[in-house]
Amino acid sequence: MLKIVSFILALSFAMTAGGEATPTEAEPTTKARLPLEELRIFAEAFDRISKAYVEEVDDETLLEYAIQGMLSGLDPHSAYMAGNEFESTPRINHR
Repeated sequence: MLKIVSFILALSFAMTAGGEATPTEAEPTTKARLPLEELRIFAEAFDRISKAYVEEVDDETLLEYAIQGMLSGLDPHSAYMAGNEFESTPRINHR
C-alpha cells in the first residue's frame, strides 16, 4: 500500500512540474481536477502515522480507516464495506 501512496506522490509532482495546463477547445473545462495539494497532505499524514503511531499499524489498515473516515465525515448513513462484505449484504427492495 505504501507503493500506492508513493505513486500518488510521484504522479502529483510529475503533473505539477510542467506548470498549469490551459484547456483547449478539444479539452473540456469541466474535467475533474486531481486535488494534488490535498493528496500531498494526505500522503504526508499517512507516512507520519505509519512511522510514529504508538502501536504498529499496517498500510492496508490505515487506508481502510482513511476511507471509513471520509465516508463517516460526509453523512451518518454512509459506511465503507471492505472486501466481499458488500456482496454478502442483503439488499432492500424499495419499490
